[in-house]
Amino acid sequence: MTAAAPGTATRAAVALGSGTCSLLLVLAPMAAPVLVPLLALGLVTAIITHGLSPRDLAHDMAAPSRAFAGLSLLGVYLLINASWSPAPAFAFKVAGFFFVLVFMVLLVVRAAPRAAPALLRAWSGGLCAGLTLGALGLLIEVLADQPLVRFLISYLPVFLESRHAVLKDGWVAHLPAYRPNRATLVIALSLWPALLIVFAAGFARWKKAALYAALFAGIVAIGFSEHETSKMAVAGSAIIFLIGRFSLAAARGLVVAGWFAATALVVPIASTAYAQGLHRIPWVPYSARDRIVIWQTTAENVARAPILGAGIGAARAHEELSRPVPRAGLTKRLSLHSHNAYLQTWFEAGAVGAGLLFAAGLLIVGVIGVAPLQSQVYLYAAFAASALMVATGYSIWAPWLMASLALVPALAAVGVSLIKGEKAPDTRHGDKRRHEPQLRN
Repeated sequence: MTAAAPGTATRAAVALGSGTCSLLLVLAPMAAPVLVPLLALGLVTAIITHGLSPRDLAHDMAAPSRAFAGLSLLGVYLLINASWSPAPAFAFKVAGFFFVLVFMVLLVVRAAPRAAPALLRAWSGGLCAGLTLGALGLLIEVLADQPLVRFLISYLPVFLESRHAVLKDGWVAHLPAYRPNRATLVIALSLWPALLIVFAAGFARWKKAALYAALFAGIVAIGFSEHETSKMAVAGSAIIFLIGRFSLAAARGLVVAGWFAATALVVPIASTAYAQGLHRIPWVPYSARDRIVIWQTTAENVARAPILGAGIGAARAHEELSRPVPRAGLTKRLSLHSHNAYLQTWFEAGAVGAGLLFAAGLLIVGVIGVAPLQSQVYLYAAFAASALMVATGYSIWAPWLMASLALVPALAAVGVSLIKGEKAPDTRHGDKRRHEPQLRN
């Protein structure tokens, strides 16, 4: 049963809520562990309020799903792995939050197809408006030395987090260029799901044009930012998108091959990069050279517990172990930010964790393969952007990063539901349309 169509006031409230949450997500990405679940639960609550029976939703939640079963199995292993972590309190929090995010995404995946199209469009319109306003603000911040943030923290010093701010007569005159990096990451991860929503939502032409232009401004902001990881994620996912426009099979093959290389071959790849002396090449940016050293150190420590891993948070616990790298001006160390989720998985969760991660990724790719054809090219690009983002950025266990990654499938589920139209398949009446398997995966 599809939820009832909402009134004008309800649609406005839903749009305002999703728009506010998405804008705040760009302005304050560290609040993602709160904002992302709030954004998702707001949508599910609106759907339930307007006709979806909680019993029907619970029935849909219990339906077989290979992808969510795979993610749940990975989560169970993380809970077990946390028991031998050198930082158990941190490890159990990470595993618990992983389950929260998986449950949140499952809620959206099951509820969105039941929503009235008008309700989904209202929520999507607010979401896109918030993201595009955030993208425009990010462009201003990147191009003009962060005037909005400097103005804010000059009046509210409590927001001054950076040790590298330049103060002049009590005002913040300059902030380091890396400060907007987290906001840049949020825009980069949200880009393809947002483009899918704009494509599918049936907005008026002028609204579509305005949203596309603002999202393009976000791409420009990423290009001028100092966050090389976001640039790589957008560029790589754009290649997948362009290939997918000509051949979905080729895009899918590249995604699967890349996923295999990232999860199965990352340790020898990291060791080879270090052995070839890439960290000593002068024209390679310092942050990239430092990452190569961190990756090598992490790869070396995989041998500590190659099957089951050293435990979630092991890199954090052993960060103090370090030594200089000859002729490189760098320190060989384990880092709080491993800057490679795949290496971090091998070190902290072992071959078992890496294998479960690989299997979960393949199951997600399988879900994409049975989604509506119009959506698949966006979904492959979104998967590629997420996979590339965690290849060089931060620590995979950072709660704000975990939540930002969970936002991608949640938004994608809304975009897919918009494409499917007003009504989910009703198998009681023999409806066997092509997209039905996707609901069960």
